Amino acid sequence: MNIRAWDGGSLECLRILYPPHLDAVSTMTISGDGERLFSGSGDRSFKVFDLGPFECRRSKADAHAEGLTSMVVMENDFVFTGGRDGRIKVWDAQTLRCLKVIRAHKGAVTALAILGEGHEGQILSAGSDGSMKVWT
Repeated sequence: MNIRAWDGGSLECLRILYPPHLDAVSTMTISGDGERLFSGSGDRSFKVFDLGPFECRRSKADAHAEGLTSMVVMENDFVFTGGRDGRIKVWDAQTLRCLKVIRAHKGAVTALAILGEGHEGQILSAGSDGSMKVWT
């Protein structure tokens, strides 16, 4: 499925980002420096787009056993992805190498968030099993 970049004032479609995902886009996040868009899909992949020229710089197929549901970027260095497989994966944002796999929930990971000031390095997850967890 396509991701489109829109002009907020004119509501004109500026660009369609390629290559498209093979299933619906289920999650997106922007890097802290505002230069990259990360998108995840039900097709189990995620992509990294450079927001300057709107080009796909990297793509990771089969990132999870099931579709991606959530993602966050920490300090422009790490990408955390949550999937319907109940896992959270930690990726190097530059190489897309998987650094860690966390068996987080008994059902899908439904949300990920970075905790604010005073909680550096902590991620909050929610799951379809009804639980919320803090990860350090």
